Order: sequence, then structure tokens, then C-alpha cells
Amino acid sequence: IELLQASSESSCDGEDDAAWEIFRKEIIQRRKDYLLGENVRKELQALEIQAATNENLQKEIALAQKNAVDMEARKQKELEASKVENMSEEKIALMSKYGYENGDEDAEIGPDGGAIENPITNRDHAAAVSLKNDHKQRSGNTQTKQEARQATAKAKADKNAKKEERRKKAGKRERQR
Repeated sequence: IELLQASSESSCDGEDDAAWEIFRKEIIQRRKDYLLGENVRKELQALEIQAATNENLQKEIALAQKNAVDMEARKQKELEASKVENMSEEKIALMSKYGYENGDEDAEIGPDGGAIENPITNRDHAAAVSLKNDHKQRSGNTQTKQEARQATAKAKADKNAKKEERRKKAGKRERQR
């Protein structure tokens, strides 16, 4: 401002000095008003950003709470669905046939092939049934050495008889020619 005043002071009057003072005060006042307005605008903008951030956080918190409630409901539903009384007939059949439950895998199996106590899990039950079937198969196929020798001798005799029969047929065909 002073530079502008100095360059225009070619004709220096007292009135000019007063006009310059008024001009200078007006410029200073306008600058203060502008800076005050900028500060107010920046504060409002910061408040708007903070309000938007708070709103987004509230939405995320509400969404997270809703998801937590949904997850809890889903877990409860799965627990209810996994109970035997709530399962469909097909699922119960599949579970009884193929399903395994986590449990004690060190259950002892008695000499009769069954578990000493009732099998707790499907895996224990399957092991007990398999062992029982193995024992049945071993006890059911008891064959003495004498019976095995007789069966082998009979099979050899049958084989030799068939062989002899084929030879005879082959011989007859050649004689017919």
C-alpha cells in the first residue's frame, strides 16, 4: 500500500493522505474479514468431515453388530440343525452310514470284537464292527489240512480228467480226416 502511495504522490495533498489512510484501513478490515471468513469456512469443513467420519463409523459399527448377531444366529441354527432330532431322514441315514464324530480314539475293543463299552463315536463303532467281521471270517473258514489236501487232490483229478477228455476229442477229429 505504501509503495502504491509513494508512486502516486506526484501531487501530494493533505486530502490525499487522509484518503490513503481510509483506503489502508479499509484494506486491512477487508483482509481481517476475509481471514475470519476463511477460518470459519475451514472450521465448518472440518466439522463436516468429522460428522461424515462419525456417521461412517456408526454405520460400520451397526453393520458389525448386525453381522455379529447374524453369525450368532447362524451358529445357533447350525447347532439346531446338527441335532439328530432336527435332521431330515436322509441326513440321519447318511450320518449313521458315513459320519464320523470327533471323540476318544483310544477306546478299547474286547476279545469278542465288540467294544468293552458301547462305542462312543462312529469311528469306534466302525473299528469294532470291522474287528468283529474279521473274527467271524477267520472262525467261519476253519479248514483242516486234511480237508485242504482232499480239495486239492479233487481239483487235480478234475483238471486231469478234462485234459484227457480234450485229448480224446482231438484224437477223434484227426482220425475222422
